[in-house]
Amino acid sequence: KQWYQCRVAITAGRGGTVCDDHFSLNSAHAICRTMGFAHATRYRNGLVYGSFQSRKAITLDDVICSSSHWASCRSTSHHNCVHSEDILLTCTGTGFKLLNSHGSVISGVRREGLLTYQHGTVCDDYFNYNAAHAICRLMGFAYAARWRHGQFYGTQQTHRRINMDDVRCGHSYWNYCSYRTSHNCNHYEDVFLTCQPGTTHRPRFTLVDWQGHTAARGCEGLLLFAGGTVCDDYFNWNSAHAICKVLGYPRGALRYRNGHAYGSLQSRKRITMDDV
Repeated sequence: KQWYQCRVAITAGRGGTVCDDHFSLNSAHAICRTMGFAHATRYRNGLVYGSFQSRKAITLDDVICSSSHWASCRSTSHHNCVHSEDILLTCTGTGFKLLNSHGSVISGVRREGLLTYQHGTVCDDYFNYNAAHAICRLMGFAYAARWRHGQFYGTQQTHRRINMDDVRCGHSYWNYCSYRTSHNCNHYEDVFLTCQPGTTHRPRFTLVDWQGHTAARGCEGLLLFAGGTVCDDYFNWNSAHAICKVLGYPRGALRYRNGHAYGSLQSRKRITMDDV
């Protein structure tokens, strides 16, 4: 096993430290899981890293988690702390890796690979594009380009345990996911994943007209994510406003609807996002 000790800095890329007020093992497990590890083995507080640590802002406090999933946590960006209360965290588990048919790690290129978690495979039960995007992002890619299941790698695949099943993701980030480490699967259900290299959090939404060109500003268009369409399950005005703002419309959405209006241009595309 590989063991890691990391000073936690998890607040939206701002790189500040986390105060220990109300911090617990649930908080530690949730944060380790969010970073792609299996769980936390230890946490403590202290000013250990000198000026590297003390010159940073304290950007998170009162991390209260009712379970080991980040979705159960609440916190505040306001604090009453000093750097001697900063959290240092030890996480364990090798997390996710994409492997080629020789068992080597795929990194930095767009290539299909066997998805593994702690050296074992991942079963496809409940797996969807939210799960695929979340896991690709955990591994440092931009998003998932494709996923499928199957038994394609012979003994390189079948000698492994199945370590993860029932991956359910409400959104396309790992902190919205749950899973089981027990399973009811065979290796033909193993997940193979193709991840797109690039910036992890780059928006991938576009609006296109009926010819597939970028829709003119102020005109209705088909919403695409990573080249595929977006399903309307749970979609609401909050979703519409958020996506329009990502697309550069500061006032948000004027209207949204569902439907099959663009014929084969629409129907030949994959559905790449759901439950927004």
